[in-house]
Amino acid sequence: MYTAIGIIVGLVLFAAIIVSYLEYKEEVKEQQEFKENLDKFETRTGALSNDRVNESTTIPKRNG
Repeated sequence: MYTAIGIIVGLVLFAAIIVSYLEYKEEVKEQQEFKENLDKFETRTGALSNDRVNESTTIPKRNG
């Protein structure tokens, strides 16, 4: 009886470890793809850091 319970618990733990590992590998792959796609991304000015500096505001300024 206890042996059967031990085998079932062992299989569940083993399955949980395998699923965890597979999810981790998928997460790493998605992060890598995201970084590669981000490198290809260009803004109006050509670089993400310069976009904020060269960005013009659409809010009119008040005189005075």
